[in-house]
Amino acid sequence: MRILEQLWYGNLDPQVIPVKKGSELEAISKESSACLDDLMAKMPRELHALFEKERELYTAANALREVEVFIQGFKFAMQIATEVFLKENS
Repeated sequence: MRILEQLWYGNLDPQVIPVKKGSELEAISKESSACLDDLMAKMPRELHALFEKERELYTAANALREVEVFIQGFKFAMQIATEVFLKENS
């Protein structure tokens, strides 16, 4: 299937990143999860809801930043492709 067909049918999702066993991302994710578990165990119960709300807001803000980075990256790629295409055809 061509790239535009994949895009049309919703088969492309740049946010899906497989985590390879033994990768740096896997190690950081495991360490982060262990740190969070430790923090929650040590944190007074009355702060759990507030901390969870902060995590939700942080995640939402990060998602918005990721969208903007994706858009900017796409624009850069199109500018590069356009420049290369125009130089090759002139």
